[in-house]
Amino acid sequence: MRLSRYTLRVDLDKQTYLLYNTYSGSLAYIDSESDPILQKSLQNLKLDADDQDIIDELEEAKILRKDDVDEDSEIREWYHEIRKNEGRMHITVLTTNACNMACAYCFEGEALRGSHMPPHVARALISWTRQKLIEIKPNLLSVRFFGGEPFVNPKGLLDLARNFRQLTEETQVNLHMMATTNGSHLPREVIEELVQLGLKTLRVTFDGDEERHNEKRPLKNGKNSFQTIWKNLEAISDLVQFDLAVNAEPEDVPSISQLLPKLGQSLFKNSIRQLNIKPVNHFSEALHDLDLAVTPQIAHHISRWRGLVTKAGFKVSSALENKPCQIHQDTHFVVDPKGDLYPCESAIGRTSAVIGSIFLTTASSKKEEAYEFFRQYSPLDHPKCSTCAYFPVCGGGCRLATFSLDRKEETDIHCPIELHQALLPSEIRKQFLNIKETEERKGVTQNENNEKEEGCNS
Repeated sequence: MRLSRYTLRVDLDKQTYLLYNTYSGSLAYIDSESDPILQKSLQNLKLDADDQDIIDELEEAKILRKDDVDEDSEIREWYHEIRKNEGRMHITVLTTNACNMACAYCFEGEALRGSHMPPHVARALISWTRQKLIEIKPNLLSVRFFGGEPFVNPKGLLDLARNFRQLTEETQVNLHMMATTNGSHLPREVIEELVQLGLKTLRVTFDGDEERHNEKRPLKNGKNSFQTIWKNLEAISDLVQFDLAVNAEPEDVPSISQLLPKLGQSLFKNSIRQLNIKPVNHFSEALHDLDLAVTPQIAHHISRWRGLVTKAGFKVSSALENKPCQIHQDTHFVVDPKGDLYPCESAIGRTSAVIGSIFLTTASSKKEEAYEFFRQYSPLDHPKCSTCAYFPVCGGGCRLATFSLDRKEETDIHCPIELHQALLPSEIRKQFLNIKETEERKGVTQNENNEKEEGCNS
């Protein structure tokens, strides 16, 4: 027997530790009694019957593996299934490139020329989606409205939402809609109709407290946006849930620390589904590219930010739930107002990253080159990824980070291992404590029920 290559050890104290398998998601608590049994198994020594039961459980959890188990084939099959993603089709739709904000770090830059999606492109998008639903046969169509700012074009947004609803009813596919919005213009009547059509969540950004947010995310007319967004969320919090985001920089910790308690006292606090903080991705003029590098310093800041959010009582997405991002999935599409297809929303506006068009059945040679770079590449072909314990929660890093207008570095990978090393141990400990707390609550409840039954019998 051997430990799986995807099994991580996280120490609790000198005598106890946790084993977590990133592939199976299984967690084991190892104490001073079970550790000698585990070590005997790893040394292929004979075990007692009771000891063998423990080893069998660890093997079933894929924490321990037999020497002849082919984990290479296993992970490749798993990745292939994620890549096909046959049960779900996801479309990110830019109903407009226009935006009413002037965020200093906006990655779309020159792409925001103010154009809305013309009616003929919207019609073509619905027809293209119908054909894709026939080809893929998913159970769910997930649509995210993006921009620009999608609510700058409310008519186009509503028309598409109605057509997506009609299409999924005709094809008997479930529909889930969301929107990424700056929150500055959210008419209640528009949100009400969108909710009826299938809108579930709005992703909205607050970049720190009021002063810092207004500095980083002003409106194009020069006015501040914080209070406008805050009041808009209050006005529609009974209709929809919010996924809040903060685009942070190292110096933003005091500002974030002031924002979190304010959110906890807001009228819309019960509608906040989760809150995630991520680093600002700066645009590199020299490379015409986004700086997506994850340095140890950035990993440290992300870990610190997540701690602030958890301490404030908000849910943050688990670092253990990550997996290859949507750029790896053959059923994920990003459509701009012209009908061009991109591998992910962070590539919007970069013509060299266009992988196709809703109007073309075959791509030009340039589009084929980008398609091959993003969709036909497997990170498991890279020796560093294929043997990495973090691959199941990472998926090979960000493919876009190795791509730019000037270079395509096939041999390089965007490796965020420092981030996983910084985040996963605390996430694994948190999961263990949650399980322990749940079991303790169950034990107390069971004891109370037993006492009641004894009282009745007496």
